[in-house]
Amino acid sequence: IDFVKIDTEGYEFEVIKGFSHHLKNVNIIQFEYGGTFLDNNVKLAEVIAYLKDYGFRRFSYLTKTGLHAIEDMTDHYQYCNIVCFNGNAPSHL
Repeated sequence: IDFVKIDTEGYEFEVIKGFSHHLKNVNIIQFEYGGTFLDNNVKLAEVIAYLKDYGFRRFSYLTKTGLHAIEDMTDHYQYCNIVCFNGNAPSHL
């Protein structure tokens, strides 16, 4: 699976966890982050740690100007999209 986009209004982490047995087959994941994480008591660092356990790296905010590496895991709950790459994905990704 080359690319998975998840936009489930705050249930992104539940979808990711439910998809866990397929994560090793996914090259790129994009998921929405924002106020719905607060509503569902989900922390960004928690989602990133979970995905890191499955080999995902290079967590970045997707903006109009490109990808910007996430350096601070502090929750800000501003709506945005986050992209991460499977460490086992082809090197051109």
